[in-house]
Amino acid sequence: MTYVINDLFFMIISFICMYALRPLADKYPDHFYCNETAGGGHSCFGVSAVLRMSFALFCYHVLILLILLPRGKCSSLLHDGCWPVKFLIVLVVFILSFFIP
Repeated sequence: MTYVINDLFFMIISFICMYALRPLADKYPDHFYCNETAGGGHSCFGVSAVLRMSFALFCYHVLILLILLPRGKCSSLLHDGCWPVKFLIVLVVFILSFFIP
């Protein structure tokens, strides 16, 4: 259940980027960096933000799957805990995805 709440939280963040940050990127183009191959400027905060968040969540869930494969005590502890680290991982992958063309 916590993973569903986690995913919903991050998808809401991507929708906020889609609707709230896009006008700010139009108004202040120098403050928001985006690759020209990714559309440049405000294009990164449109539908692209939702796609980038989906990519970040996919990478996150693959990482969790790889951690759970050994089925040991350590993997159980990482699966059930470390939520601040998990949030940080998703945010870092989301931010880094803006530099992917």
